[in-house]
Amino acid sequence: MKIYRNNHPWTHHIIEGFLRPKDFDKIIELTAGIPRGKNESRYSGFIKPKCETSQTICKIYSERVDFLVEKYFPDVNMDDYAILIEYASCGKGFEYPMHNDAPEKLFSIVHYISPDNSEGTKLYNKDKSFHSEAEWKPNNALMFRRTEDTWHSFSSKNFIRQTINIILAEKKEKSLDRIRYNDESSQINIIK
Repeated sequence: MKIYRNNHPWTHHIIEGFLRPKDFDKIIELTAGIPRGKNESRYSGFIKPKCETSQTICKIYSERVDFLVEKYFPDVNMDDYAILIEYASCGKGFEYPMHNDAPEKLFSIVHYISPDNSEGTKLYNKDKSFHSEAEWKPNNALMFRRTEDTWHSFSSKNFIRQTINIILAEKKEKSLDRIRYNDESSQINIIK
């Protein structure tokens, strides 16, 4: 794993080889049965550790997040935050507009899963003008701490875009409700 810090247009990290190859292969295998986004739509949901398969997914990502928080965000007390794992699949032609993450999210990691070629995450300046794109490469990730200026967007014009989004959010019930973590309709039930 190689981590590159970039301060423009806002502080973010590009992580090459986010997971060890064997763990990445396991994630591909375990998410293979989850539905994909249809044309111009997005299928997403939180993965909760309810069965052996989802427990394995959560364990792989939680171990990586614990390491990254300790190294890059030593001021964060993990007792106050929950690690949320969200699967997202965007169908061909889907576009998610420029946005800033919800205030309940301390930081986000967008882990690129498949396909081999797709569009990365677009990053914007404070004035909301386009700045650059966090290049798409399977098993790479974009990590950032949310601020008022972390404007970004994503799309999947020509390919189905699959990501695992890892979110560090306040453990407070109200905060988790606001990002729909406790809503049954926003959860993926993996049966294997």
